[in-house]
Amino acid sequence: MELGNICNTFLVRWGLYCIKWVKQATQRLASGDYSIQLQSSSEDELGILTAEFGDMAEKLKGFHDLNISKTLAEQQKSGAILANIQQGIFFVGRTSAYWTPTRRH
Repeated sequence: MELGNICNTFLVRWGLYCIKWVKQATQRLASGDYSIQLQSSSEDELGILTAEFGDMAEKLKGFHDLNISKTLAEQQKSGAILANIQQGIFFVGRTSAYWTPTRRH
């Protein structure tokens, strides 16, 4: 009976340790650290969770990089358009404004 309690306590503590480990990795991932490498040799639920977490971090990094690339491309495109405007642009809104490449009216 005593050995069963010791094993049970050990397993619960090990499970809690693994959950805290994944929680800390999740917090790092949420803060933008996509370089997280979780490793587990177990094939139980926690091992599967660890492997899936690594896959998720890798996919999020890819989405993040893709978004940055798209944002930079759009920014460069907008900058090129504005740099090559020969005539002015008329903005209509609450206050109308006319913008020329050299000055605002």
